[in-house]
Amino acid sequence: MIQIDPAVKGLIFDCDGTLAYTMEVHWKAWVHAFNHFDCPCSTDYLDNLCGVAGQDIVRAYNKSFDKDLDPKTVADYKQGLVVEKLKSTREVVAVCDVVRKYRGVLPMSVASGGTRRNVRIILEAIGLLDAFEAILTADDPMPAKPNPDIFLESARLMGCAPETCLVFEDGNQGFAAAKAAGIPCIDVRPYYAE
Repeated sequence: MIQIDPAVKGLIFDCDGTLAYTMEVHWKAWVHAFNHFDCPCSTDYLDNLCGVAGQDIVRAYNKSFDKDLDPKTVADYKQGLVVEKLKSTREVVAVCDVVRKYRGVLPMSVASGGTRRNVRIILEAIGLLDAFEAILTADDPMPAKPNPDIFLESARLMGCAPETCLVFEDGNQGFAAAKAAGIPCIDVRPYYAE
């Protein structure tokens, strides 16, 4: 079990790759989407964009490869590829055990670079949709990770000072966002089931 310091007053969770094993589904869909628009892309390139909102992934791709893809068109196409697959996602047990243990004990929120629709599908699939005081997504009007705003807003909505919270993350952009927000962070990847 992941141990939580008694001084922690609020818990903030990324969703994809943190609460549920969804990253492979997303990366395969991104590779397919970029290929559909005649722009090859590798999962190695995408790994560095873990936690980044969909349209921002396309913008980063455009910048990296000097392309002019429409971010909304490509992100919408990719979204259509993943919806059904997310309904059968599996939870990251060690992280979801924390949610179940602290439900009703500490305020908790989700701060995800995914769309609200995807996050709701995932949380329903793992049985945790009603476990959080707040759910913030790429559909909320704030800059994407590594900007700290999503974590700072999560802390505010839970009524906690940022430094008294704890973030659970799996991606470099999220780690950077937590650090910029002044919030301690746990890398959940060592807790993945083999």
